[in-house]
Amino acid sequence: MGPQPGGRVPLPAHFPRQTVDHQPSPCSGGCNGPSAQIDEAVSEVLDYVPARFRVIRHVRPRLVCRSCEQIRQAPAVDLPLPKVMASSALLAHLVVSRFVDHQPWHRQSVIFRGWGCISIGM
Repeated sequence: MGPQPGGRVPLPAHFPRQTVDHQPSPCSGGCNGPSAQIDEAVSEVLDYVPARFRVIRHVRPRLVCRSCEQIRQAPAVDLPLPKVMASSALLAHLVVSRFVDHQPWHRQSVIFRGWGCISIGM
């Protein structure tokens, strides 16, 4: 697996994944017609559960109403920091490790690499 467009390295495939499905709201046209999925947007966020990593997959299917041809999709998930692939739990762990446990950023990065995680850019 090579870098994705934009230069990001994909999250490691060996981390367990949890998928969260975000369905869009009902058709606002009021027709209540049947919907068909035409596409989906998938974003992955690196999460931290004490002593292990996991990846939460946020899946947002794009649906089209067969009656009124309106396309709908659930809004994107709000992340603690824009354009960062880290959950609030992982960020909290990093900050606590740095300022409470006195672990420098570079040492945390070495620890994460030892667990098979990508370099988190510290």
